[in-house]
Amino acid sequence: MGRAEAMIAQAAPPEAPELCDVPCTVDAARTKCTRSFHGVKVAFAFDTPLTPQQNVMQRVVKAILKRETALLESPTGTGKTQALLSSCLAAQRHLMLQGQKVGKIIYATRTIGQVKQLPGELRRNPYRALAAPLASRAHYCTNDAVKAREGDNARLSQACRKMAKAVEKFRGGGGDVIWDDQNPHHERQQTVGCPHYRALSSPQTATTLHATRPGCCTSSSQDIEDLAGVVNMDDLRRLARGDEPGHEGACAYHSATALAKRSHIIFCPYQYLMNPSIRQAMGIENYLEDAIAIVDEAHNVESVARDGGSFDKSLFDLAQLEDYCTRRQSVRGNSVSALGDVVRRLRTGLLAAQEVWCGPARDDDDDEDDSTKYPCDISMAKRQRFRVSPDERDVVPGFDWGAADRRPTTVGFFEKFQLSPDLLNRAAGEASVVAEEARNADGDEFIIGDQLEGLAGCLLLAYQQRTHYAICCRAWPNQSCERPKRFRDSLHSQDLQRLSGTEPAWGFELCVWLLHPGVVLDDLAKKVRCLVLASGTLAPLDQTERELGIEFSRRMATKALEAKHVVCTKRQVLVRAVGSAAFESRPPVQLMGNAANLKKDEYRLALGAAVVKLVSRCPGGALVFLPSYKVLSSLRWTWRDDRLHLRYGAERQGREVNTILRRLERAKGTVLFEGKGDGGDATHEETIADYKRAVARRGSALLFCVYRGKCSEGISYNDDACRLVITVGIPYAPAFDHLVMRKRAYNDAKIKGGLALGMAPGACDRGVMSGQAWYATQAFRALNQALGRSIRHLHDYGALVLLDARFADDPAARRGVAAWLRGAIEAASLRDCARDCAAHFAPNGAAAFVARDYRERMGLRALKPANVVKPEAKPDVKPDVKPDVKPAVPPAPTVGELKARLRARGIPEQKISACLEKRELVALLAEAEAPSPPAASMAPPAPPAAPPSQASAASQPFVYDLAGSSSDEEDGGAARDAKRARLSEESSRSLPSSFFCAISHSVMRDPVVCADGMTYERAYIESWLLAHDTSPLTNQPLPHKLLVPNIALKQAIDEMLERV
Repeated sequence: MGRAEAMIAQAAPPEAPELCDVPCTVDAARTKCTRSFHGVKVAFAFDTPLTPQQNVMQRVVKAILKRETALLESPTGTGKTQALLSSCLAAQRHLMLQGQKVGKIIYATRTIGQVKQLPGELRRNPYRALAAPLASRAHYCTNDAVKAREGDNARLSQACRKMAKAVEKFRGGGGDVIWDDQNPHHERQQTVGCPHYRALSSPQTATTLHATRPGCCTSSSQDIEDLAGVVNMDDLRRLARGDEPGHEGACAYHSATALAKRSHIIFCPYQYLMNPSIRQAMGIENYLEDAIAIVDEAHNVESVARDGGSFDKSLFDLAQLEDYCTRRQSVRGNSVSALGDVVRRLRTGLLAAQEVWCGPARDDDDDEDDSTKYPCDISMAKRQRFRVSPDERDVVPGFDWGAADRRPTTVGFFEKFQLSPDLLNRAAGEASVVAEEARNADGDEFIIGDQLEGLAGCLLLAYQQRTHYAICCRAWPNQSCERPKRFRDSLHSQDLQRLSGTEPAWGFELCVWLLHPGVVLDDLAKKVRCLVLASGTLAPLDQTERELGIEFSRRMATKALEAKHVVCTKRQVLVRAVGSAAFESRPPVQLMGNAANLKKDEYRLALGAAVVKLVSRCPGGALVFLPSYKVLSSLRWTWRDDRLHLRYGAERQGREVNTILRRLERAKGTVLFEGKGDGGDATHEETIADYKRAVARRGSALLFCVYRGKCSEGISYNDDACRLVITVGIPYAPAFDHLVMRKRAYNDAKIKGGLALGMAPGACDRGVMSGQAWYATQAFRALNQALGRSIRHLHDYGALVLLDARFADDPAARRGVAAWLRGAIEAASLRDCARDCAAHFAPNGAAAFVARDYRERMGLRALKPANVVKPEAKPDVKPDVKPDVKPAVPPAPTVGELKARLRARGIPEQKISACLEKRELVALLAEAEAPSPPAASMAPPAPPAAPPSQASAASQPFVYDLAGSSSDEEDGGAARDAKRARLSEESSRSLPSSFFCAISHSVMRDPVVCADGMTYERAYIESWLLAHDTSPLTNQPLPHKLLVPNIALKQAIDEMLERV
């Protein structure tokens, strides 16, 4: 593996600098506008950055320059991703050009699906940066034979490592004289290990990967066409599969790892950044120094950070770890003595918990009359009576520690299990050595090594931050009373025997839970240059900041950003709350989506009837969000049950019962249900692809999703892919979940008793969320993520329906809904809601509004007659109008010509050499050749002798057009110019005053709006702006020199010309 990656890394000329140390270039063709923030010029790929985008870019640039942290909330659909990419790449480039030390950009997001989308976003960006998406072996593997044979991800990763070791071993044995077709050992090497890993050492692999660099002379080859330095996961998998069987390409996983070493930006799921053990295993720890860490879709970052400092280990898992340590110690002596002691004491303590729960081991002949005195018997009786799922856990009495809710502190755990700080420190050091050796070994030890490293590191962290941990031992039945299940953790867990089923066996686990995400985030924030957390749903922001830790809060010098949406919620988005529905002719049922109602057939059928009525009135795709996979499964079976429908009054259509599911299929054609992705269910990627394909083919489809699922967060359902979103209930976490209860109690204790990180004993932290506030916030963040799936860009429109009586009947329940939607919610009956949906999607509804109301939705100042200077009445003198003929544009000067002109102006050679790009040379020449501004005058300038296209090329970059220069060469040429001249000679009485330029008083050919709000002819205002920074009419300083084309006014003038 080392030799293969070395060949890739060394394919470039040895004298060339590391690519990650060279600033990325800017593609002028993709740059539509630029903005300056804190002295950093940010190139942008769209004509006009939206206000939320400008706010995001300003905060990100400041955080990078000042080494701060930032918390940014920008509603979904406001272009947050492009703003983040442009600003962080611009700031990285700015610092590199100044010679300052700056690391890589680590752009982390929630899911692999989003990681796949990010390179596509970067390709649309003006910055040509080299990127590498990191993912697991399971996501990158293209060896179909191994995938089919191994099955799960852990075994696949294990097989991948084994085959890589086999190849390296073969090479080390002298079989790799020349690793290509001319090698005399060619036949043998074709059977060793994985063919994709073998291909890593091929010279063609290095050439192909290096050709993806920006500006590479071979970047037009067929295999990597249009990659432009940005490769996504599909690109690497395509290159790995090769052109034909027998000619496989290089391993995608190892190619991504090699590219990451020389990338400007790395994309990865944010577990790779938040979890210390994963971060170390993926090599990201090596890139953290001075890195720019961007966490997108960060609404779940708190739970991910807490998971990074937590673990659950069953008795069987601990038995495996103990067996490995014992075998290793017998071979290598005391190399893992402390680590083995820790694992052994954990297993001994868990066995003690098992004895408390089940009592001492009993033979079959023992009298069981007094068996009810043990907790296991009481728990089993309760489970049988109330039909509790075997997956539910029970906490073992006396084995529950935490600093809240009247539980003993976690110090009791370390005392009970005899874990001293010295022992834990030595165990953590030994575990790091074991994990490193296991990764380089030939066998399967790497899984055990990673587990030991994570276990030891987490226990040490739990001791150091024991105030912020909850620890308990839990039990669960390994089999139900009816169907015995394969035995795992009992009195002799390592035997894996089968039970008769007469008496259930119990499994046991040790749970060490981190309750404060700041423990992990503070460690990360100290290592990176800056840490930016961005999402569409982070409110309440002040309390969220406190949740993220002392270090994050200390370095956050600017208040959290809470950007507003750019869409018109009155015209583009229909938001309704429905509180009741009825099935057939039965009485209406209150739509309260709590756990009790979700078990009732009446509620399920009424809910299905409401969904049928709504989706039948809306075109395009529709998404329905449900609280859990269990609810989704129960609704699916209820809606297809013929006998249940007949019992509640459903009618027959021919020989079929008119069930809810059949009605949905008639209304939308394709009806899909999100699965867990295991067993026989389709994967999330397959489900989403099938859904979008159905919408594209038939024009409509219906997808049932789960809150917080992979089909609900971070996926873009643009335009017709999602015109309707229906949410069912409020996705609260299970109230009696042990972790949820401890987290709520912990937050309450912080407010009352001072459990905050770094605070003195007895102090209180009133800025943190209460337990109930945290509980509600988690639910509403999931709800708001679901509601944001419909509106994905400025011109999108759709309908959002909340099927829950709490939103319809109680306005206070709407406080948790996103601020941009909260005021738009209206309570309505199901009939009125369906009618409103039909009107909203009518031809003259939202679609017509989006098509015509451009300036209002862009947030630009509306054009009013008062903003336009009327032409002076001169009956005896005709306006001085010069023909507006657009000459041919001269060729742009070369770099050599620009340098010669700079030298002629006396610019030092050192300053000229510092400008690495042509655009910077042009800007420097413009600064040198710009005339001194004349004395302030209120009089407008004289019309230019020629359009700006004839001005020197050095002056052109100072005027930026938000939409690009429009070409009028196809508009009629001389005939149209003659009509304009005739119109200009006419009296202004017959024409609107807005048709005339505020400078020349002639009818405009290309009207644009300047920063002062006035409308000018493009040629005249560009000539003025080349020499002035003030308004030609008011003489007031201009905030910028951007020009916005007035498309509506131009169309009106063109229509007038057609009638002349």
